[in-house]
Parts: sequence; C-alpha cells; structure tokens
Amino acid sequence: MIYGISPVIGPSWENFAWAGREIFQQGLAISASDWKTVAAELIRQLQQPAAMQGQQAAAVKYLEAQKGGAARAVRRITDILKTPHSSGEISYDITA
Repeated sequence: MIYGISPVIGPSWENFAWAGREIFQQGLAISASDWKTVAAELIRQLQQPAAMQGQQAAAVKYLEAQKGGAARAVRRITDILKTPHSSGEISYDITA
C-alpha cells in the first residue's frame, strides 16, 4: 500500500481477516477471484504510475488514522481495571 500498489489477494482471505473489510471498502486492498485475476490486477496497477501516487497518499492517510490504537486500548483497559465495584471489588465490565 505504501508504495502505491494495492495488495491483491485471492478469494480465501481468512489469513488477512485481521485487517478487516475497511481496507477493501476504501480500495486500499483488492480481493480477486483467482490467481490469474490477482496477477492481472497487479500488472494493471504497475502500468498506471499516476494512480500509484494517489494510492500511496490514500494509504498514508489510512495508516495515520490508525496510529495510537494500542495506546487507546491500554487506556481503556486501565480505566476498566481501576473502576471499583459497589462491593469493593474491581469491575471487569468491558461494556461500560
């Protein structure tokens, strides 16, 4: 993504599920039906250097928006762990 080429994966993308569908919806990654379509899409992207610059900018914007996720998670977990329960015990209610 950061080099201006969208990753292209085949139809079985369970190994990429951690990335979520957002990057596909934003066009930052592409899912293809088979290996021939994957290869054709990568070649198509390489033949359009002007589009690669726009794709690179979109990837940088996406990655910038994702920064700080670990810190936010740590703060949330810490807040949950510090919340006293009415019985004096620590509450582990993550829905709060």
